[in-house]
Amino acid sequence: MTELRRLQAVDLSEEAIRGAGKMVVLFESPWCQGCGAVERMIEGLSDEEAQGWVWGKVDVSEEQEAARRFGVLSLPTLLVFRDGDVVERMTGGVQREKLLAALK
Repeated sequence: MTELRRLQAVDLSEEAIRGAGKMVVLFESPWCQGCGAVERMIEGLSDEEAQGWVWGKVDVSEEQEAARRFGVLSLPTLLVFRDGDVVERMTGGVQREKLLAALK
């Protein structure tokens, strides 16, 4: 089971993201039903599927500046980072197969 760690602005600095190497961040809000569905899908990934990645979530109502910085305009938004760069952006209902393809 994959666990999403709650992230704050300091966790999303350029240095922190680059230092993580491979990172997946879910921008969400407690009122967003679709966000809960994406979070459950991520938590259902096997250890093997999630291995080597840092997994986090950002509550956009608490971290509005981070949402602006990454251009998050709709929820849920999932960003996949490699070496500090966004290599995949998914919004709305994220499908498991698409996420797994982005991780390869």
